[in-house]
Amino acid sequence: MTNKWMVGLLGIGMGLGTLGPAISAVPKGFTISLSPFYNCFTREVWSPEKQAWCQQNSPVSNPVATEMEPVLVAADPALADELLNTEWLLEDLNGTGVIDRVQTTLRFEGDGDRINGSGGCNRYFSNILFNSENATATRQTVAIGAVGATEMACPPAVMDQESRFLQSLQTAQRIELDGPYLYVYSEDQEQPMRFTQTNELVDPMPISTPEPVPMDTVGPIPGLW
Repeated sequence: MTNKWMVGLLGIGMGLGTLGPAISAVPKGFTISLSPFYNCFTREVWSPEKQAWCQQNSPVSNPVATEMEPVLVAADPALADELLNTEWLLEDLNGTGVIDRVQTTLRFEGDGDRINGSGGCNRYFSNILFNSENATATRQTVAIGAVGATEMACPPAVMDQESRFLQSLQTAQRIELDGPYLYVYSEDQEQPMRFTQTNELVDPMPISTPEPVPMDTVGPIPGLW
């Protein structure tokens, strides 16, 4: 064997001897991964192996994925916007009809977060929350807060209908607009309440201070002078 071969074998042996302590120093339960690692932020060398590795290990920073254009989807206008400042008259109370000549109404006011109206005997008011998830121009889920009302007394039949109406309104879960009708679906009710629109817009009551009248223009009040 020549001297060159002897020196080569001696060098390999010394190299293995040097790696031995390092390998033996690895704690038990740990392994040294010899699988390739790629930088997915660069594309100087974009081999099939690198592309597959980046897609599997770092999909967020994958250059191929980031080059895709976002898809924009037009959202439908929410039903809450359609109902703002409108008033509705109750025609059917959960399939039981309504008493003739008893006006039960529902108004949507404020910034779309308040409702009020007549229960048939008393005025009522409450807050309403429209859920924007999966909302469309004709259907939207809702939640209504505690309902407050005045305390006037009316005939028993009217009071009974009002009580059932306010209870159904308190537990409303969904509102749907179908043609000229507004349907309010409530918890534990098989059929909804049905309304028809009375006025396209509810004009708020103006609050104004009357102009002062000059005293020299005021004439005598009949019966006093």
